[in-house]
Amino acid sequence: MINLKVGEQTYIIKFGYKALAKSGILKKVTETQKAMSDIARKQEEREKARKNLTNFPEYNVDETGNPIEQDDDSESAIENIEIMEMMLEVIAPLVLAGLQKQKEFPEYHVDYDNDEDVKQKTDLVIDLIDDYSDEENSLDASDLFTELVDELFDKGFLSNKSEKLEQTMIQTNATITPTDHLQPQN
Repeated sequence: MINLKVGEQTYIIKFGYKALAKSGILKKVTETQKAMSDIARKQEEREKARKNLTNFPEYNVDETGNPIEQDDDSESAIENIEIMEMMLEVIAPLVLAGLQKQKEFPEYHVDYDNDEDVKQKTDLVIDLIDDYSDEENSLDASDLFTELVDELFDKGFLSNKSEKLEQTMIQTNATITPTDHLQPQN
């Protein structure tokens, strides 16, 4: 459970089945996490190549003998901005999904089958996040995204379900590879 304190109000973010099933947010979160991982890997590879060029200057030439120019950081900056935009696009729908279980604030309850209602309630949540970000002890966007994802997968609704599934698999010895598709051996 995450508490977002805005003024005197505390909004509790807690994920439930209906909102997760109807919102499509899990796919968006997963795509954002994958993009973050891919970009981090690319940046790490570029940094490793940059260190190799620095440590071994004799290899600072291409196959024709011309000097290789080192990359500036503009590509990394652009990638970081792309990731920030992806996170910002996911935070509001994620907070909206997390507000569905809270009965105290019906103005945030959304009909996921009505696109206009989803847009209207997402705009309300964007305003709420704007107000939250003005608070003294608020999280920045990347930390808020991380907290929401942790709540979703590691602490909240989905973590309990995956732990139970894992325990059931262990108890039923589901780790054994099925062999019913193989031809019987005599």
